Amino acid sequence: MIAADGRGSAARKWTAFALCEQNNDYYMAGVLLTNVHASTDTMYAVFNPELGMWAALIPQAGDQSRAYFVYPKTMGYRLQGESMLSLFVRESAKAYPPIADYCADGKSIGPLASFDVSDTWVEHPYRDGLAMLRQLLTQPTARGFLSLYAVRACFATN
Repeated sequence: MIAADGRGSAARKWTAFALCEQNNDYYMAGVLLTNVHASTDTMYAVFNPELGMWAALIPQAGDQSRAYFVYPKTMGYRLQGESMLSLFVRESAKAYPPIADYCADGKSIGPLASFDVSDTWVEHPYRDGLAMLRQLLTQPTARGFLSLYAVRACFATN
C-alpha cells in the first residue's frame, strides 16, 4: 500500500512511523496576482540576509504572476486572506524594493495563504508493505531518492 497525502501527513500519524522534525522560524506566504507591472520573461527571487526575508515574483501565462514572501515568525503577523494583500506587498518590498512598484496595481486572483516552513519526515518510509511516497521524495538527504528506487524495486519483485 502507498500513502501519499503530502505535507502534514495524516497517514504518517496513523501508521506510527517515527517522526523527525526540523523547526524553522519562518513562514512562507504566496498569492496568484494579475495586473502586475513587471517583465513577463524574468523571474525575480531576492534574499535579504539583513532582514532574514526572501521575496519572489514569477510570471505565469495569461497576465498572471505568482508572488512569494518568506519572513520570520517573530514579525508578529500571519499573512492570510485578501485583506492582507497590501501588507504582503509592503513587506515583500522590504526584501526587494521594486516589488512595491511591480505590484502596486496587483489584484489577487487566488488566495493569499501562508504556512510554517518547518519540516517533518520519517527516516525509513517503508515497512510492512506500506510506503510513504511523499516522504521518499522529500527527505532532506539523497537517501530519500535512493529509497524511492528501493521501493520501486520492491514493488517490481512483489
